[in-house]
Amino acid sequence: MVHRIETAGIPAYSLYGENVDFPDVLHCEPIAERAHIHGWKIVPHRHYNLHQVFLLTSGKATMSLDSSSLALPASSVVIVPPHCVHGFDFPQNTKGFVLSIPSAEVSALAVLDKHLAAALSKAQILPAEAKIAAVFTQIYQEHLAAGSARIPLLRGLTIQLASYLAMSTANAHSVHLSGHQKVADFETLARAHMSENWKVSAYAAALGISTTHLNRLCNKAMGQSPQSFLHMLVTQEAKRLLAYTQLDIALIGYRLGFEDPAYFSRVFMRNTGQSPRAFRGHFTAG
Repeated sequence: MVHRIETAGIPAYSLYGENVDFPDVLHCEPIAERAHIHGWKIVPHRHYNLHQVFLLTSGKATMSLDSSSLALPASSVVIVPPHCVHGFDFPQNTKGFVLSIPSAEVSALAVLDKHLAAALSKAQILPAEAKIAAVFTQIYQEHLAAGSARIPLLRGLTIQLASYLAMSTANAHSVHLSGHQKVADFETLARAHMSENWKVSAYAAALGISTTHLNRLCNKAMGQSPQSFLHMLVTQEAKRLLAYTQLDIALIGYRLGFEDPAYFSRVFMRNTGQSPRAFRGHFTAG
């Protein structure tokens, strides 16, 4: 049976440093590591720029997702995209993992194949196939490691996991999230048209809703306006390109829709407190 729950006043947590400049490409830990501290009950909360995937290998948990309460079978995978209110009531000694991936990394997956990012951007419950469980275990092991190829290896494993999840979604249980689908569609459009300088009104028109309604949905689900999200998205992508590529700074500005490199630098400075060159220096020094 599905029960309705209240979501007003739900806190938004910044776990695992997802709002810090590239603390890591992902975070993976056993469910028990955090759950036992809180008496095996995680209160409803949400993340604004974080995709999470939960793997349960034992224990039939209860999950609150947006306004519903769901019974999770053992050996299941739960995908929780950003903004979704979620909480858990785990049986003691539940086994499994929770994987957290910053939105910037998921955006990069869309460059390879739109289905990979899509698999991590829709609330779903999937069976925990053996190959999925095996990748989770490897991600956890490599996340703890400190080898020179750790980051590309973790990215490769994330691609493998997203591919398996995308293959499993055909028969998946997609959880209906009232209002959140429009926000998810807005995010998808925003990422697709990031370099085209669409106005918020253009996104609203493409979604078939008014600008006022889009503002209301985004403020409720994201805790920020559509315009603020667009600014964040461009800044986030600029950071990713500065940190992980050798593209010329002016070319990065052009790629993100800035016709004037100097203006791109000023906007980046305003949003981050440092110049693009100084930001890149954190990743190239030493």
